Amino acid sequence: MASPILSAEACSLYDLRNVSGGYLRRQVLNVPPKTTYLSSIRRLVCTAVHGNFAEGVPSTSMTLSATDLHAQQAWEFWRKIGSPKYHVAPMVDQSELAFRQLCLRYGATAAYTPMLHSRLFLEDPKYRAEHFTTCPGDRPLFVQFCANNPSTLLQAAELVQDHCDAVDINLGCPQRIARKGKYGAFLMEQMELIESLVTALAQGLRVPVTCKIRVFPELERTLAYAHMLERAGCSVLAVHGRTREQKQAKAVRADWNIIKAVREAVSIPVLANGNIRHLQDVHDCIAYTGVQGVMSAESLLEDPALFWHQRLQPGGAYTAVEGVRLLKEYLDLAEQFPTPMRMDPGCKNLQICGIRSTRLSLSLA
Repeated sequence: MASPILSAEACSLYDLRNVSGGYLRRQVLNVPPKTTYLSSIRRLVCTAVHGNFAEGVPSTSMTLSATDLHAQQAWEFWRKIGSPKYHVAPMVDQSELAFRQLCLRYGATAAYTPMLHSRLFLEDPKYRAEHFTTCPGDRPLFVQFCANNPSTLLQAAELVQDHCDAVDINLGCPQRIARKGKYGAFLMEQMELIESLVTALAQGLRVPVTCKIRVFPELERTLAYAHMLERAGCSVLAVHGRTREQKQAKAVRADWNIIKAVREAVSIPVLANGNIRHLQDVHDCIAYTGVQGVMSAESLLEDPALFWHQRLQPGGAYTAVEGVRLLKEYLDLAEQFPTPMRMDPGCKNLQICGIRSTRLSLSLA
């Protein structure tokens, strides 16, 4: 398909939705800090075709691919945040600030917040204050929302965009609460709605939009899904290699082949999720699928130092004693960074570091 050549008149009319999610370096473009992606990319396209956007200095006309431009800006964003390989996955009531800080101390290079409910986050200041906390060392940070209304999602995301590196849309939650709330993986039959969610953020925010998905049983549908998200403005795509029905991670292995196919099909950075139990799994997954990074959830709850390079060194394997040490370190962080009661160390964190109550009693016996 031929790339479009934009006339001067078309610059004000051209539909740039498909490239609006690319991260633009404002220090190069010298655009105002409140400029959204859409107006920034329109400036970039017009400058490339017609010369200086503000001064009207002509330049040699050139063709531009909207997809290529978006991919270029997605990669610029990725490099800007350090090309992180090891991600703390978004976990409801689990990946809070104290836990993120612990994982970042031990090898994690980026982290996601717990899933935030966009409507509650927008409407309830108490919910907002309790569920979203951060600090200067909490970067790169992806703030994840669940949503089914583009306007509500955008307004909620605008409240956090100055405190994170990207806003992520949860399109992969397979739990009953997601079915009841009509979000997460239960939007997979509503592609137009999903596209409108991504586009709303890509056009309205000053930071990139990213997405986390589950796969369809059919490869072709999964690839079409990934392409749609890329066109809508997604700058980083995290792929959980299980379907919506495959809820039990220990019962069904994630399909790295479909993750590999997605990576080869799209032009933006891709993260893999699934089958990451140990650090060697991380290396194996990256080598097999070609993804830019991996994310882990439940395995990090068992060992927050899963990404730590010492795990592959002699004597560096996880042990119960190591788990107790990490748990104590987490408790210190939880005191430093206040944790909501439902994440209280007295209840939730007996399972952190692999110290589930039965194992704790055995290891201390």
